[in-house]
Amino acid sequence: MITTTQMYWIVTLDSIVMMSIVLTIGGIFLTLFSMSAACDNEVPFGVPIVIASISVFFILVATFVPSTKQMAAILIVPRIANSEKVQTVGNKIYDLASEWMDELRPNAAKNKENEK
Repeated sequence: MITTTQMYWIVTLDSIVMMSIVLTIGGIFLTLFSMSAACDNEVPFGVPIVIASISVFFILVATFVPSTKQMAAILIVPRIANSEKVQTVGNKIYDLASEWMDELRPNAAKNKENEK
């Protein structure tokens, strides 16, 4: 059963990913700007390294945080696949299809005999 907390995080995941993408792009621009400022000795050289490190963090967040659809699949698909009801229904559907094909096969043979 999905709790309200899980539902909140599922709904919020896309926003987290989008915000980390925006912060990554901003971090790249800030890194480039601070690198040019560091070359002109306007800021210490450690500033671009810190900004680049933060950008790498947001790149990792954007990469590894699942989207809403991915998280729903992560939570729901195993529950469906491991459900005893689904497994027994799957077997019943297979048995029904096999019986149906067996019933059609003799009729097809009888129809060919009637045509001759």
